[in-house]
Amino acid sequence: MFFITSKVFWILFAPLNFLAMCTVAALVLFKCGFHKSARNLGALCLFLMVIGGFTQIPDFLLQRLEKQYPVPVLSEAPYGIIILGGGLEARNFPGPHDYKLTGGSDRLIKGLALKQRFSKSRLVFTGGNANLLEPGMAEADAVKKLTRDLFGSSFDIEFERKSRTTFENALNLLSITSEAERKNTWLLVTSAWHMPRAMGVFKKLGYSTQAYPVDYASDEIEFPYLASRASVQFGKLELAAKEIIGIVVYWFSGRFESLS
Repeated sequence: MFFITSKVFWILFAPLNFLAMCTVAALVLFKCGFHKSARNLGALCLFLMVIGGFTQIPDFLLQRLEKQYPVPVLSEAPYGIIILGGGLEARNFPGPHDYKLTGGSDRLIKGLALKQRFSKSRLVFTGGNANLLEPGMAEADAVKKLTRDLFGSSFDIEFERKSRTTFENALNLLSITSEAERKNTWLLVTSAWHMPRAMGVFKKLGYSTQAYPVDYASDEIEFPYLASRASVQFGKLELAAKEIIGIVVYWFSGRFESLS
């Protein structure tokens, strides 16, 4: 229920979706004769469109998340490496392939590179099917196909294929790790903007994780703090808003432990 509720909520309140609905509401108000309210709501929508699409406010919000954990200098091999799903789309594509790398593929690529460097460390990929509208192959199954294509069937990687959320990532890994194993150092590989929520969840469930952030999405903030591509900026705003809301919801629901 939590998963479905979160997906429906985000369909309604993702920044561009919400602005589109507010714009429609302004048109309805105008049609119904509430001209002043329609003008005020329309002006607010235009203002938010400009602020979100043509300024660096989305970059500022993302950097507040991305800079919480620096990339560590690794002097010794960790006990294990956990790659969180989100960098690969798993479904039936035209042709022989069942996977497609997406914008978050740095998670998978860097996780595999770390395994190549620390060959004796345990490697786990966790990710199911988080697409509410298109059920099908779990992301872990697609990653299994990809690793076999790249390294052969002998590549040492484990999979958790049922999780759909960050909390489920950590929760479902409990079944394949012992309490003693969770006290060892695990590198947690995920997008830098997602790392604060992920670290809070894994700490809540008793893992000893070290953040290894990848997939930075923000640009350097520079005067005059403007941007030229609204579609890109709204993509960043969506990432930042989703994570900030996610942290708040996880905290209130007891799924998140503050690391401060």
